[in-house]
Amino acid sequence: MSIIEQGKSIKVNTLRKFRESLKVTSLQARLDLINSESELDLFVKEIAEKDARFFNISVKPDVQKTKIDFKEILSYPPIDSNKVQGVLKSLKTNEGFKKLVHENSPDLSVSDCYEVLCEHYDPIVYFLPKLLKDDFEFWKDNLGKAAEKNGESYLINVIKDPIIANATKQLKINTRFGRNTNESSHIVKKIQGLIKDIGLSDDKVKILITSHGATFYTHTPSILKSINKVLQSMSLHTDKADTIYIDLSKRDKVVELRVFDDSKKGVHNELLNDRDFAHGKLSDVVQLTNGLCKYWIESTLEDETRKILNMHDGSEINKSELSDLKHGFAHRFIFQKIS
Repeated sequence: MSIIEQGKSIKVNTLRKFRESLKVTSLQARLDLINSESELDLFVKEIAEKDARFFNISVKPDVQKTKIDFKEILSYPPIDSNKVQGVLKSLKTNEGFKKLVHENSPDLSVSDCYEVLCEHYDPIVYFLPKLLKDDFEFWKDNLGKAAEKNGESYLINVIKDPIIANATKQLKINTRFGRNTNESSHIVKKIQGLIKDIGLSDDKVKILITSHGATFYTHTPSILKSINKVLQSMSLHTDKADTIYIDLSKRDKVVELRVFDDSKKGVHNELLNDRDFAHGKLSDVVQLTNGLCKYWIESTLEDETRKILNMHDGSEINKSELSDLKHGFAHRFIFQKIS
C-alpha cells in the first residue's frame, strides 16, 4: 500500500471506529425513538451542552427530516480541543508539521510529507474545526498535485516550489498570529482592518494591544471572523457614549484576547443564566471558536456582582476566573499557549 493510500485508510478506519462506538450508536438509538418536535428540542438542548455543533440548531416541524439531518451530524465526531491543540502544536515542533512549513526545512520527498500527514493529521482530521481543516486540505491537495506530476520520491521545497508554495504560506499565516506578516497574521493590523470595514470610528473602538501583540497558534481567519461578529454585536448594543476596547494579555500558559466596553450599567441578573440570549452573530462566534479557544462572556449584573458564562457549554465559570474588569460587558477568548 502506498503512503497516500495509507493516509486514506487511516481516515476511513478512524471514522468507522467512531461510528461503531457505543456512545454514537446509543445517541442514534435514542434519536430513533423520538417522535415529536418537543422531544427533539429537549434532545438537542441536552446534546448542545457537550457538543457546540448543536447549539442554536433549528428543530423543524418535519421531525423525521430533522432526525435524518441530526443523524448525519452525529455520524461525525464533535470537535476535540485537545486534538486541535495537538495539530497546532505540531506546526511548532520539529517532528510535526513544522518541517513542512518552515523556511529552514530541508527538501523532503513527497512521500516524507505524506508520512507526516499520516502521523499528525489523518488520525484526527475529523475532529478539527471545518475552516482549519480546509486550510490543511488545501495544502494536502497541492501536495497531491506534486505527487501526480513528479511521483512520491520527488524532492519538494515546500516554501519555494510553485506547486505548493502558496498553500504553505497560507497555512502558516492562517495558523499563527505574530509580527512577521509573511509568516503569520498581524493581529493589530487585522483588527484595524475589521474596524474600518465595519465602519466604526477610532473614538468608538480603542485597541490597547501593543504594536505586534503576542505570537500564538490558532486558526486566525476563524478568530478574526469572531472578532468581527463581536464588534458588530457590540456596536448595536453598546451605548453611544460608551467605548469598546480590545486588549491582549499573556499569563502562565494562556493568551487572552478581550473585547469589552466601559458601560456602568449591569445586565439583567438572569441574562447569563444560560446562552439563550446568543442569537445570530454571537451564535456564530460559538461555532467559530469551538475547539480553538475558550469563549467566555463576563458582565456585571444588576445586583452589581460579576459573572462569567462559558459560551461553549452554557456553564457558569468559577468567580476565581473573573478578570480585573470592575464593570462592563466582556467577550473573553482564551488560547492555550503552545510551548
